[in-house]
Amino acid sequence: MNNQVWPTGDERRRSSRIPWQGHLRVLLPGGAAQDGRGQDLSFAGMSCLLPHPLEPGQVVSLRFDLPLPRGGRQRARAQGRVRHCRALRSEPLWRTGFEFLHLDPASARALYTFLALARHGEPSPAYV
Repeated sequence: MNNQVWPTGDERRRSSRIPWQGHLRVLLPGGAAQDGRGQDLSFAGMSCLLPHPLEPGQVVSLRFDLPLPRGGRQRARAQGRVRHCRALRSEPLWRTGFEFLHLDPASARALYTFLALARHGEPSPAYV
């Protein structure tokens, strides 16, 4: 018998994730920061590896660079909520999932462009 509980409703992932291995910075309330390594990314959120655990439900600021067409990069800024944080068995790191609560317009355009390129090889001209 499988005892795994599957997420339902708001807990279920809202959009598919794309592998992303970029650097990110997590800014915590009170001014502390952690640098991490991205794992995957979607328009609804991201997961990463961090050196220290975060509390599920905690709201943080996220900064990460997204590759753009023709070799460009865009610094994305988002407010996110920690959805889960789990210790890895193989390394002293924490796999942490974030739900985006807010992306500024430039960050949302850059994220859309990155995801469209990753999925289809070409973004919609309306968002580039």
